[in-house]
Amino acid sequence: MTDPRNAIQTGIYTALNAAGITALVDPTETDSFPYTVFGGGTLVQGPLTTKTGDGGEIVHTLVSWATSPTTAQSNASIGMNALTDRNAPITATGYNIILNRPEFGGEIIRDASEPDSILFGVPYRVRIVVEHQ
Repeated sequence: MTDPRNAIQTGIYTALNAAGITALVDPTETDSFPYTVFGGGTLVQGPLTTKTGDGGEIVHTLVSWATSPTTAQSNASIGMNALTDRNAPITATGYNIILNRPEFGGEIIRDASEPDSILFGVPYRVRIVVEHQ
């Protein structure tokens, strides 16, 4: 089985952008806030064997960053809703998604490392179990 993390990340990226959330893998200093950053996918358990094929369990951690805590929380909420929307489910080329579950919305991170700004981040995580088509 090929590693499903890139296919899942593409599906998450598409779902977040469709919901109006700017999703970035490697933001630069010129990117405007608010945005959500991928913390990377972890293949937690794999390969899994199901009745119809091989699969795996992936956990993607994301952080919603903004210049206000309210906006960071709001975007994290919108992102979690977008990732679990049954009317617009995440798709991953080459895989069937068996389970898609948000795990948590973390506490607000306050980042004052830049001298001219204070940023706020809200981490959240989604667990996805896939099966290879």
